[in-house]
Amino acid sequence: MAPSIFAGVLTTVAAFVVLGFSEFRGLRELGIVSGIGLSLMLVQLLVALPAFLARFGPRRIHHATHLAWLGRSVLHRRWLYGGLTVVALLGAVVVLARAGALTRFDSDARNLRPAHDPLLDQQRALLKDLGLGSDRLQIMLDGADTERVIEAAATLAEHAAAQPGTTACTLVEPLPRSLPDGVAVVMPEDTQSIAGGRVFDTPIGRLRAERISSGRLEGLSWVGAQRPAPGSPPLAVGTPITMRPLFAGLPPAVLSLVSPARQRAALARLASEVDWDGLNRLESGLPAALRERHRGFFADLGELRERSAASRPLMLDDFAGTPLASLVRAFYRRADGRSQLLARFQADDLGAGGLRVADYAAALSIDAVAADSGVAVTPVGVSVLGEALQDALLADFARLGLWTALAVFALLMLLMRGFDAVVAMLALGAGALLMLAGMQLADLSWNLVNIGVLPLIIGIGIDASIYFINALRRHRRDRHGVGAALSEVAHPMLMTTGAAIIGFASLLGSDYRGLRSMGLVAILGMATCLLVAVVALPVAALFTSHRRHRPEDPLPHL
Repeated sequence: MAPSIFAGVLTTVAAFVVLGFSEFRGLRELGIVSGIGLSLMLVQLLVALPAFLARFGPRRIHHATHLAWLGRSVLHRRWLYGGLTVVALLGAVVVLARAGALTRFDSDARNLRPAHDPLLDQQRALLKDLGLGSDRLQIMLDGADTERVIEAAATLAEHAAAQPGTTACTLVEPLPRSLPDGVAVVMPEDTQSIAGGRVFDTPIGRLRAERISSGRLEGLSWVGAQRPAPGSPPLAVGTPITMRPLFAGLPPAVLSLVSPARQRAALARLASEVDWDGLNRLESGLPAALRERHRGFFADLGELRERSAASRPLMLDDFAGTPLASLVRAFYRRADGRSQLLARFQADDLGAGGLRVADYAAALSIDAVAADSGVAVTPVGVSVLGEALQDALLADFARLGLWTALAVFALLMLLMRGFDAVVAMLALGAGALLMLAGMQLADLSWNLVNIGVLPLIIGIGIDASIYFINALRRHRRDRHGVGAALSEVAHPMLMTTGAAIIGFASLLGSDYRGLRSMGLVAILGMATCLLVAVVALPVAALFTSHRRHRPEDPLPHL
């Protein structure tokens, strides 16, 4: 068992050491600490534990064969297990093909909160009573000129108000569940070419289009949990679909009321259409007692005349005492000679609804507004952070996943025969395929927490296959070598993987959905890899290399 233990632990150490090269400090520290801890455990397992058992352990050790029936069952029912293996793998391929993607990633950090969060529930209930949504697009405007900052915010609000609302459309071409590159629809003329993505409600699910060009929806994909169920019929020509609005709740055009250009136009009209000289003569002709009684009114009238004649830039104080003051002050601050204003728009479809921040940025023409106004216009908030983390994590783990696979394969090539190393990697790939299909069926997504278990799945998932392959090499001369090898190592395979599964099962009791999802993904990944090692590998050995007797191969010496 020493070669198997050595190879199994080293592959897990290699997986975590590669994680130490992550761009994320938390994952990097996890990889370093885990790699050091597993290395120390390997030394203890190969040096300290044998010495302790030799000094204090029993003279004879009984090798448990409680699972000998499993080896005999595989021998006598090879066709059954072989058929089930083929069906499972083909089923996984079909599930992933129907899903249209190998995996989904949920970048919304709010979905990692406890399922029953009283504070969040109260906030959502209050927003619902007020007719507001909990998903907001936030855009920060920053510049030295206050008037330019406010004007840019008002321009964004005008662009948001100009976006089409709920729009009825009709399919001109059939739309199957396996989406084509594009589909033509009948829609109003003002919506036939739109910048940025849009989402559509259809009779079988929610559809996302990357762009709309000349009445044609292009870059189609189904949205997350609202994708069609397996076996859903295609949408026929003439089927009505509905384009969802970008913004909901209170009209974003309210912000346009504080437009400096609009306010300046109103002041100019006030200066030109009001007979200020006549008002001064009227005030002068009033009795002194009456002028004293209405002194406040005439003071405000004089201040209004000065403001209407002024050519200075509008400042925040110009809105003081008006209904717009609270609106501006709620999202505005000036510090260190710069003005900052946070424009908020209710965006119910942002994130899980199918739209990204870039879609809203294109619709609001953020780049054009920034260029015209000369202020910095930047999307901010949880949605931006979630998307940035998602993109960075996926790129990081794509790179680290390749390095991990190469490192594990290189170790196996050193510790095992070349062909055996390839078989072990294929077994790991089959287990990963079944895991991804299981995640699709269970509606599990990768998120910012559970993606950290990938190295563990790679490192521990391949251990059971290593145990069986090395045991099979020891029983090459036995005509029932596959059954004997499986009977020998099935118990330790189940014990090691089962112990890891029990450990991760403790996370299922957590209130935090992120930790629960980590436990579910880890359990699913290790269980599918164990299933491949216990069933698929022995069946493959029976139908291929072990059909005829072969001389025993020498085992590596440690």
